[in-house]
Amino acid sequence: MELLAKAGCYDKVNRILSLGLVNKLRREAARLVLKDNGSYADLGAGPGASAKIIREEMGDSTLILVDPSIPMLMISHDNVRDPRIIRLGGRFERLPFKDSSIDGVTAMFSYRDAVDYYEALDEIARVLKPDGRLAILDFYRSTSRILHSIIKLYIIIMVPVALTVSLCPKLLPTYKSFLASLDRMLTDKELVAELEKRFREVEVIKKAPGVAIFYAARPRGKG
Repeated sequence: MELLAKAGCYDKVNRILSLGLVNKLRREAARLVLKDNGSYADLGAGPGASAKIIREEMGDSTLILVDPSIPMLMISHDNVRDPRIIRLGGRFERLPFKDSSIDGVTAMFSYRDAVDYYEALDEIARVLKPDGRLAILDFYRSTSRILHSIIKLYIIIMVPVALTVSLCPKLLPTYKSFLASLDRMLTDKELVAELEKRFREVEVIKKAPGVAIFYAARPRGKG
């Protein structure tokens, strides 16, 4: 994905794959979390595609972009220049924040790349304040093998088209990890069950086949 970001292709390809809906979905997810001025973290922030949307909704809040890739954070600095934005190196399983210090967390098409999904949720619940909110916008693994296969087939067909239209055809191999992440991702029911273990409020908002916003609020054991 660093190759796509450096080539300026990352967001172009995603817009084509989503049929132009990706930024609308990002905005909807951001609005679920950005209730007040405060401190917010976008995890797996990558080249800053989601940050561009979040900053339009965040008012005087502080946005912290977290990504394990320092080159990605450097690219995000070039793509999104804003004094309200801070960048920190970090991964889902070990977030660079104190307990109960963050008002809201977003993870937009990045959670499925976490190494350990369960530890990642533990960390998010740890750093959120008692009234903190979380929005995960991502693919989930369908329990229907047929639907799962159709989604993968769509990606296999559309990625070469999107890369070609975006003038990035040589970067096709970078999307092999995309398909692998779909196979290992939690199902919608599994993710909801894990969120309910850690949060008092949980809602799943399905947006397209295999894509949903998973909203959670008020971590358990706090307040």
